Amino acid sequence: TRLPYWLVHEQLSNGKLDMLLSEYAMPSGAIKMVYPDRKHLPLKTRYFIDFMAEQTKSHPAFDCD
Repeated sequence: TRLPYWLVHEQLSNGKLDMLLSEYAMPSGAIKMVYPDRKHLPLKTRYFIDFMAEQTKSHPAFDCD
């Protein structure tokens, strides 16, 4: 199957999964959030954006350096 790296990062790191056909890996890209006008952004949307920003910042699979 083809799965996003962030979803299987832990299993690849601990050897439970092996990557096959790595030369056919999908190119990496940014995660984007699309939502309507910021002027009236619902609080739950703001919380979700903040949550996702924190999760991707601290998750090793999202390390872009």
